[in-house]
This record gives sequence, structure tokens and C-alpha cells, in this order.
Amino acid sequence: MSKKRTPLIDPSAVADPRRRDVLKLSGLAGLALAGSALLPAEARVPFGVARTGSAMAADGAVVPFSTAATPIRPPAVPLAVRQPYLSTWLPATLLPGTSPQFWQIDPSHLDATSTNATGMVGLARIDGVAWLFMGDGKIVRDIPDGNHGKAHTVEDYPRAMQQTALHITATRSCFTLQGGGVELSVDFLSPVEPGDARRQSIPMSYVRVSARSADGAAHAVQIYMEITGDWASGDHAQEVVVARGDSKAARTWTLALAKPQPLTEQHEFAAWGHVVWSTPNRTGISMQAGDCLKVRRRFVEHGSLNGSNDAQQSTIKSMPALALAVDLGRCGASAIGVDFVVGQVREQSINYLGKPLNALWTHHFGDWKTMLDFFHGDATAARARADTLDAKITRDARAAGGGHYEACACLRCGRPTAARNWCWGRTVRHGRS
Repeated sequence: MSKKRTPLIDPSAVADPRRRDVLKLSGLAGLALAGSALLPAEARVPFGVARTGSAMAADGAVVPFSTAATPIRPPAVPLAVRQPYLSTWLPATLLPGTSPQFWQIDPSHLDATSTNATGMVGLARIDGVAWLFMGDGKIVRDIPDGNHGKAHTVEDYPRAMQQTALHITATRSCFTLQGGGVELSVDFLSPVEPGDARRQSIPMSYVRVSARSADGAAHAVQIYMEITGDWASGDHAQEVVVARGDSKAARTWTLALAKPQPLTEQHEFAAWGHVVWSTPNRTGISMQAGDCLKVRRRFVEHGSLNGSNDAQQSTIKSMPALALAVDLGRCGASAIGVDFVVGQVREQSINYLGKPLNALWTHHFGDWKTMLDFFHGDATAARARADTLDAKITRDARAAGGGHYEACACLRCGRPTAARNWCWGRTVRHGRS
């Protein structure tokens, strides 16, 4: 197999200030002072003006894109931000073409066998044609006459959907993309639940993908979402175990280290517990785990997955994919959506003065599957609560300091949850690490 071309890249992301340096400033006032550094030059005068351009798609065509981001263009976009070991960000503005990353405090811990990537890939199959809408998602293409008359294959990228907008709120990162006559919305929601310790203790985050017609015609749409084995550890030499973890309300993959080490970190990843990747039970769901190129190819060719698990015992280096596919049917003017949930579940949370403390969620739920089913069932209500909180923060921050202050408040509000472990013990009920 030969390698070919590079994915869609946002060239302006290179000049951004380091996200860590910016967010070291504590409090809303500090972030307000840094606000102008976060804004691209075009957005400073006047505030909020979009940047547009073009990039080369996989088929060689020029694809227009937009780095428009409201109310601010952040150094990194929060995707799944719920606790220290579930903290995944996009180090770019454009969703297709860049792999998300684990927020690592000290990148010097990385070496030749390690990475801070937490791969997540999204493909949309529209009327039989595959489009990339998220991540670094190569596929295998057949070239019937590509090698002196002999059949040949090549690793390549599917055509990328055009991103038209990115909207950041206190709880959400919302991307809008278009391609194949379809408008796709991809919303990452990391709930912030003031005054509700039970919900705030759940170490999970939502991803909602919804599609509607953008040209007035109905289109057949299937959605593919995967996470890769590097969610388990930054050490690519580690062996992982991939298994089904279905519950009453959800179809689920679990990912864990083959040799866990309780209350220990590896390259700042948790070396114990397991990653959960899930979607609610519904018609049209299929699943598959295995070599990422083979799994993606199955979806591209068939629009569904075959239910197999070829990654039960594998290494992170082999890049196993844990994939979920959902057939949305024919999409018209009304949006049709599907929820996905990603989580990092540990019963023992931290070592507190030499004593292991259990995660607070264990006090509220019998087991992780009960918690997962509750989280799935709470999705609609969680979005409504997030809408209310977002509106309040936006209104109050704008009234206090205008549009730039509103932008900084949106960045500052929910993100500190990524630094918190919610624990339960005899003397410490709500602990923070």
C-alpha cells in the first residue's frame, strides 16, 4: 500500500498562541485581557468577521472552507471535557483533517513510542458517497488499473465536507458542515450541572450528529463514528482489550489496558478503568472493531458494519478502531440526529493521603452500565439545561463587558471541570485532584 496526499489542514492554526499559556491566566478578568490574542486578525476589526479560504480535497478538487468561529476562535476547541482523564480537544478550527488530542500538561513526557492523540473519526455516507467530517480518517481505495494493469490499492482521504461555522458556548462546541446536498451539525456537549453533584460526577460527554437536506431534495444518509485504541493510553506499546458492553438502553464498546495499574498514570493517561463508546439502542445501528482501514472500508462500501470484533486483544500501535454506524434513513428539511457518548470510567478515583477514594458516581449508581443508561436517557433534558445555562452566561457576560468578555466567559466557564475528580469517602465527599 502506498500513501498519498494529506488531509484538510487549517494553516492559520499554526500561528495561534499556545492554549496552555492562554488558559493559565486565572479567572474571567485574566482571560478578558488575553482575549485579543485569541482572536484572529480578521476578527479584531470588526469583531467576529470570518476567515475563508480553500484546501485540496482527496479527489483533487478545491474545497472552500471557513474558519468562522463565534463568539471567539479558541486556541483549541473543547470536545469531551469532563474530568482529568476525559479531556479531549481539537488543536485546530476545522473539524475534518485533524486528530483530537488529550490535553497533556507536560508534552515532554512524550517519546518515540507515545502520543497524546485521542483519535475520533466521523464519516457520512450520502447517497452512497463517503464524506469525511471529522478527524484524520484515511480509507483504502481500489485502483483497478493502477499498477501496470494489476489491481492496486492506495491509502487516501475521502472528500471532506465543507465546514461553514463553529460556535462555542460555555458547554458546547458546535460545528456546521455541508457536502453532498446535506447540512451536518456536530455538537459536542460537556454538561456543566451547577448544584447537581450526581450529574456532574458522571465522567461522560455527548456527541450529537444530525443531518438535514441543504438543497431541497431527500438524501440517504448513514453516519459512522469511531474512536481508536489510543484513548486507552499514550504508550503505543501497550496491549488493549476491546469488548462489547451493551446495556438495556445502549450499544457499547469498551476499551481497557490488558494490564491495568490502579491509581497510576502513563503519560498522564489513567492506567486503570476503561473507556466507553456508546450510542442509544435504535433501529439501523451496526458495530465493528478491528483494523481502522478495514472497518472504514466496510462502511464506505456498504453503509453498515458487520458486527465483528477483530481487536479483542491488540496493541495501541496497531490502531484498532471501535466503530458505531447509524442509518438515519432519508433526510429532508427536518434534521434527523443520533447521539454518541464517550466516557472514561474508574471506580477508584484518586489516592487521597494514601487511601483510595471511590468516584462519586459509584455512590449514586449501582454500576457503570446503569450510569450510562441514565446519561443516555438524560440527553434531551441535558441539552435543555445547557441551553438555559449558556443563555444566562452569554447574557450576563455581555452585559458586564461586551462581546469580547462574553467570548472569554464562554471559554472559562465549563472547562475547569476537566481538572476535577469527583470522589466519595468517609471524610471527603467531593474531592478535587
